Amino acid sequence: MQLINGVLMALGVTVLLLLIPVVHFISGPIGPFVGGFIGVGKWENRPESALTTGFVFGFVLWLLLASITAAVVVVLAVATNLLSSGTGALIVAAMVGGVFYITLLATIGAAVSASRVKAAERA
Repeated sequence: MQLINGVLMALGVTVLLLLIPVVHFISGPIGPFVGGFIGVGKWENRPESALTTGFVFGFVLWLLLASITAAVVVVLAVATNLLSSGTGALIVAAMVGGVFYITLLATIGAAVSASRVKAAERA
C-alpha cells in the first residue's frame, strides 16, 4: 500500500508542477523526475537495490498511467470517430509517448532517491 501511495504522490507532484503558471515551462518537463524522487520516499520497505526500486516504482506507475490512457482512448473511440482519423492516431501516439516519458523520468528519480538513501544509511 505504501508503494501505491508513493506512486499516487509522484503523479500528483507531476501534475502540480505542470499546473504552475509561467514556471511550468521549466518545472513541467522535470516534474516526473521530481515526483519519482519524492514519491519513492513513501515506500518504506524498498528493495535493497536502488535500480530494482526504480524499476518496480516505475512499473507500478506505468500500470496506473497505461490503464488511465487505455480508458481515455476507449471513451474517445466510443464517443467519437476520432480514432479513424489521422488526428486520432496522433493523439493516441502522444498519449502513449507521454506515458513512457513520465514513467522513464519517474523511474530515474526513484532510483536516484533510493540510491541517496542507501548512501546516507552507509555513512
